[in-house]
Amino acid sequence: MAAADVNKALRRYVKAINKELATGGRPSEQTYYPALRDLIDGCGDGINAHIVERGAAAKPDVQVYRRENLIGVVEAKDLPVNLGEIEANAAAARTDHNAEQFRTYLAEYDNLLYTNYVEWRLYRRHDPAPEQIAVLGHIGADGKFHTTKEGREAFENVVGAFLAALPEPHATAKGLAPDMARLTKVLDARTRKALDEGNEFLKRLYDAFQDELIHGLKADEFADMYAQTIAYGLFTARIIHARDTDGPGFDRFAAERLLPVTNPFLKRVFGSLVNDMDMPKRVVGIVEDLAALIGAADMGAISEELARFGAGRRKGEEVAEHDPVIYFYEHFLRVYDPEKAKKRGVYYTPLPVVRYIVRSIDELLKNEFDLADGLADQNVIILDPACGTGTFLYEVVRLIHERLGPRGAAEWNEYVPTLLERLFGFELLMAPYTIAHLKLAELLRETGYEFRRDQRLGIYLTNTLEEAEQHVEQKMLPGIMGAISREKEGADRVKAEAPVMVVLGNPPYAGHSANKGPWIDGLLKKGYDLPDDGRRPGYYEVDGEPLRERNPKWLQDDYVKFLRWAQWRIDRTGRGVVGMITNHGYLDNPTFRGMRQNLMGTFDTLYLLDLHGNAKKKETCPDGSKDENVFDIMQGVAIFLGVKS
Repeated sequence: MAAADVNKALRRYVKAINKELATGGRPSEQTYYPALRDLIDGCGDGINAHIVERGAAAKPDVQVYRRENLIGVVEAKDLPVNLGEIEANAAAARTDHNAEQFRTYLAEYDNLLYTNYVEWRLYRRHDPAPEQIAVLGHIGADGKFHTTKEGREAFENVVGAFLAALPEPHATAKGLAPDMARLTKVLDARTRKALDEGNEFLKRLYDAFQDELIHGLKADEFADMYAQTIAYGLFTARIIHARDTDGPGFDRFAAERLLPVTNPFLKRVFGSLVNDMDMPKRVVGIVEDLAALIGAADMGAISEELARFGAGRRKGEEVAEHDPVIYFYEHFLRVYDPEKAKKRGVYYTPLPVVRYIVRSIDELLKNEFDLADGLADQNVIILDPACGTGTFLYEVVRLIHERLGPRGAAEWNEYVPTLLERLFGFELLMAPYTIAHLKLAELLRETGYEFRRDQRLGIYLTNTLEEAEQHVEQKMLPGIMGAISREKEGADRVKAEAPVMVVLGNPPYAGHSANKGPWIDGLLKKGYDLPDDGRRPGYYEVDGEPLRERNPKWLQDDYVKFLRWAQWRIDRTGRGVVGMITNHGYLDNPTFRGMRQNLMGTFDTLYLLDLHGNAKKKETCPDGSKDENVFDIMQGVAIFLGVKS
């Protein structure tokens, strides 16, 4: 169901209502049936709304089908009728016609929509409290029906949830992503509403995340995190479930059941998100709708489609085993919230780029540090500070297994515990964090490694650009609160103590950075002390003098802050390699001359590979053809490899 289709159907609906109102008569509820039917028809593919013949006993006015399947019913009342009053009279056991009819329909229909053509109330699973309400607008003093922007958005949520009751079995990512994104938006909206109403379960969870993991997390950001985590966690679990043909059926509890023991925090959090008895009923309902939608999808066909999409992106390279999980997130996020994707700089990294950076770092470790095993050397601590769905860490594990796996299963199983102690990732967004854990755990299982119950992957939910806090030993907190506290402690321990030797990845690009904390700002502008009592200056000076740029805003881009963080981390360790793909603006823009001088002061050798692709500069290839970007973005990019030996 596309928003454009709903708006188009609403415009026709308002026009039809106003045409009847303009007659000046006293139209009955039946007068508007055709407009109501056409509105519902226009809100989804394959939807057929049928007006029930007059005289049909105890049947709502409109029956709604998808193909041949009845998915719900609509009961319409005259324009002046107060729907809330009907609901209240039914609850008070009154015996008037509307109250008795409401009780009857509520008992008989699992998916019931009541409307007086202006207000819409959705009742699900025989619950007498409406799951969602939308008021499209009002009848103005001019006698015409006027809608509001808020009313149209609320209607889209209501009708979206109504039509999701019996999901269409999608066989393509293009078909599944919009429906999944639509329901995730509904879940986001209901979570916000439950928070506004003071739901204790969600409030406790929100406070714990804000206090322990992501300082300054706003309520709407938490609701979005909650919704995305559930939606994409269910999708990822469904991919795993599709391969497990002997497993039980797929439902909202499946993700917790399928989550590996490699992250007790994630298992506990997801269990609370989908399984807690205190969850608001309205939230439970939409989670079940999401599970039903994802459970009905043909994951075999979707996985093949996404693999072909990936193969095309990589121009014929072999297809990685878990590409469906990686590629679908790009499809999903672009539909769900393209602005958020841009704000946080969330872009999929093409596999050839990932492999080039990982293998380059491996070679540099061998050649510059005399480490014959490269990334497989047990003294090399590796960190991706913006790990997203874990693509870089996945490739690191794959390369190490390629090198050591042939030695035999026994040696590999003995080696992996040491790898888990030196392979780390930080991620701010919980949906990709969830994906990264599932992907890497599944990869290690496929190599033949069996996790012990006390082992976890070193991927942490945290803001890399916030300073680590000192932790004192304290009483173990129970349940989800304890899990959140331990997650923060683990992340801060890596930030403060781990002698990281390799920093790699694809940090976010965002000119208007959402990371504005004082610690990273000081690191960027004022510099930092070095272990040998020296000092590394900030990017806002060159040759010991201020830049004096009239508008140095591009130094606030997220990728600049992550490069600065990587530089600081390697300076603290004393030696190491940084390998990242970033915006290429710092290579020649005068604003970055302090940054360039600073990087040259830290790293003994710099390898800079400009991949170009800058649509804003209208760059072209040497032969005059279009210079294509490795990402689907306008800004050109470059690979940075820095060696401090």
